Amino acid sequence: MVLLVGCGGKATNEGAGGSGPIAGAGGGDTGGSSYQTTAPDGGGASSNGSNGGVAGDGTAGDGTAGDGTAGDGTAGDGTAGAPNDPDCAVTELVQVPIEGRVDLVFDEKRCAVYISTQSGVVQAYDIREQSLEPLIDLGAPLVGVDLSPDQNTLLVANSNSYPDDENPYNEVFVVDLAQIHARTLQFLTTSLESGTFVPLFLDNDTFLLTSMFAGSGHVPLRKVDVTSGEYTVLATVTQNSVLALSADRSTAAVGETQSSSGPVHRYLPTDESFEELLTGGFVGEIAVNRDGTRFAMPVDGRLRIYNYSDGFDPDPVVLYEYERYAEGVAYSPDANILYVSWRGFGLDGSIEALDSNTFELLFTLDSVEGRLSDHLRVAPSGDMIGARVEGGVRLYPARNAAR
Repeated sequence: MVLLVGCGGKATNEGAGGSGPIAGAGGGDTGGSSYQTTAPDGGGASSNGSNGGVAGDGTAGDGTAGDGTAGDGTAGDGTAGAPNDPDCAVTELVQVPIEGRVDLVFDEKRCAVYISTQSGVVQAYDIREQSLEPLIDLGAPLVGVDLSPDQNTLLVANSNSYPDDENPYNEVFVVDLAQIHARTLQFLTTSLESGTFVPLFLDNDTFLLTSMFAGSGHVPLRKVDVTSGEYTVLATVTQNSVLALSADRSTAAVGETQSSSGPVHRYLPTDESFEELLTGGFVGEIAVNRDGTRFAMPVDGRLRIYNYSDGFDPDPVVLYEYERYAEGVAYSPDANILYVSWRGFGLDGSIEALDSNTFELLFTLDSVEGRLSDHLRVAPSGDMIGARVEGGVRLYPARNAAR
């Protein structure tokens, strides 16, 4: 059974589509609510003399699944976690129609799902009330979103850039969810760098930020202080690179989607190590299991899973590769489950749950003729899965298999 939710207050002004795993990043401006800005100050020093950004897919920070090891997959940044509503869960498939939807993230503290749109409005779907209302109008075409571990701060990327003659910049919105008030952090851009693409919280105070590019080229990956906006550049990668984070927040992954050699990087925030492997093909959406020992991604469309249980290896063991065309991937934060969205070329498009150890099919969440979803997101509790679909998003209840 599908629960169809009314779409009052939905975004409009769809605009042009963008490149990369988050589709439709373009779009026109709308008038919006006022917000504060933090002007660019050049950020931190960069070893390569560059201070641009790279782009991500919005999958980062959604929690990841285990590989058979013990543990509950909860965040471990040293701060108290936000209390979640134990009754906050969907019980059946929910279709939420939203024009121009781009990315989504779960807020289980407030029992909501936030959806960014091309029109500039962040929509909030109330899971308990089964209603959709605008959360805030940010007045610019939006891209990726992420929520802090304490679930009090929402980051929203702005695909616009601002070519000031002396200080061209791009920006990310920082939304205080207690006050529903937004401010911006602005960053000086390099030549042809355009808007920001996807933010990824490493902890409550720090996030990674990626950007777009006007054409095709290399741009830097920023690590940003959420309060001051000060940043350092971790590396230079291609635009529209994808991001993911392990549920224990020990390991981040960066996949360069615009390079035929398929560079994938492992970043460890604790020691600032940044390491690379070459997959040999175009990388799509990326996911990291809950303790950072496995990476899953489509490579030239084929699902591939790498093993890092013995530490970093530039030529890691390929645990699994499947010829069927995969698009969205996401690990559960508290179960041995890998969710995969398959694209149907002559087959049904589907979202399936695989055992992350044996890769056997556990259950199928959804199936349609043709294409279903190109982007998945799992709630921090592991109890819900969100999928970007044509014309909106779908929400699914998780099952208890393999927990």
